[in-house]
This record gives sequence, structure tokens and C-alpha cells, in this order.
Amino acid sequence: MEMVLVVWENPGNERIVRSMWLRGIAHAAIVVYDITNQRTFEKAKMWVKELQEQTSPHIFIALAGNKADLVSRREVKYEDAQSYAVDNNLDLFMEVSAQTDENVENLFVTVLGCTLHMANVSRATPNALYLGKRQLLTLAGTVTNLTEVKILCLSHNNLTELPTRANMLTNLTVLILNHNKLTQLPESVVELIHLICLYVDNNQLSSLPASMKRLKNLQELDLRNNKLKRICIEDISDLKRLTKLSVEGNPLTLEVKRSLLELRAKNPGRINIDVAGEH
Repeated sequence: MEMVLVVWENPGNERIVRSMWLRGIAHAAIVVYDITNQRTFEKAKMWVKELQEQTSPHIFIALAGNKADLVSRREVKYEDAQSYAVDNNLDLFMEVSAQTDENVENLFVTVLGCTLHMANVSRATPNALYLGKRQLLTLAGTVTNLTEVKILCLSHNNLTELPTRANMLTNLTVLILNHNKLTQLPESVVELIHLICLYVDNNQLSSLPASMKRLKNLQELDLRNNKLKRICIEDISDLKRLTKLSVEGNPLTLEVKRSLLELRAKNPGRINIDVAGEH
């Protein structure tokens, strides 16, 4: 594919920036601040707010902290900037250094890659969309409009939740969410009743929603390496098409482990359950 990338750098030229936004020219925005200057971080917040209020809801917004080579002079903590980005539904957060080129290429490749994925999928509506390893903080609104997508990979990002509109992906059969920072399985996922495979291993799940039983077509569920202590055996039993359940690496109670082993014994050949410490 031949592509043309036009990058507008507008430090302080607010009139031009606002004109671009209002005309819908920009498909993505990188809001930059100086990690050694708290005032620039506050100014960046102002630009983010205006972007969210004045532009298309589908614009990709990235927050970038420059001068990562000057950590000894840091005024803006990495954790504070990342929390702000997550709390305000930004698509990407990254620290870079224009001096040493640290993460600069990665920043542009990630922004461009995600933006192109959205544009191409919108036009061609392919079956699969792969957005793994992009340091994404949230699922862009454009993705939730792609109702024809059947396979969605969001692995190895920084997702803490999924938007409610994720339930619009009604044709999804495979959802890959492993290696993120999810603490709960979003209700929007449970509404995707055509799911066949759901991978949420290596997150921080502490519980599963009671409505898990709605995923009647689910055949494979990977829950390894989370923080689950309990699993409702009745809900798992209701998943009649489930053939593989992986729960290794969770602090499950002995009672739950015993119940899972009994469930497997009652369904020989139908369901394979991996339980840590089963022996």
C-alpha cells in the first residue's frame, strides 16, 4: 500500500490548529509536553480538552512526554501522566526524547498504524483487526463501529477497561485481550454472544461477571495468570459448548479447584480444564 503522511507541527499557532480541527483535516493528534516542566503538562491538558470537545469523536489522540533523556530534572511523574491519559480516555501515552530519538519512531509508527487500521477496516471491512503491542490505553471509538469484524486482537497493550460501545461488535467470534491491565471483565464483552474464543490471560481480573453464562457459543476461555480466587462453577457448567478452560496461575481456593476437577470428571472428553496444583 502506498501512503502519504502529512505531519503538521503547530507550536503555539492556535488559529491554524483550530481551523484544521474544525475542517476535519486531522485524523490523529499528538499532544506533547516537557517532562521537566509541569506548566507544559497543564497546557497539554488544555489542548486535550479542546481536542475532545471540538474535533471528530474518532480522532486518535496520543499524549507524549518529551525530554525523556532528562529524567534527573523530571517535574511530571510518569505515573501521573499515564493515569491522566487513562482517566481521560486517550488512545496512547508514551515518553520520548527528541534529543536521543528514544521512542520517537515508535510513537509515529504506532499512531500511524492505528489510524491506518481504522481507515482501511472502515473501507474494506475485513474479518480481522490486529491492534496488539501498540501501548493503547483504550479502544478507539472508530473500532466499535466496525460491526463486520470477527477477530479482534488487542493483546499486549495498557487497557484497563473497554468502552460500553464495544458491545456493538456483534459479529466477533474471537477476542484477544491477553497481557493488558483489566481488573474486571467488561459487561460489554459478555454481550458479545457469538464469541467462540475469549483470551484474557495475564491481566488482573479478580472476579467474573455473573452473566458469563450468556456466552452460549464459547468454546475456549483462557483466564490464566489473573487474581481470581473464585469461579462460579454453575456458570461454567452452563457453557455447554466450552471445550477448554485455562485457569492456571490464579489464587483459586481449594474448594473451587476441587469443583473444577469434578466438573471435568463428569464431562470426560468434552471439556479440558487446566487447574494449577490439581495434583
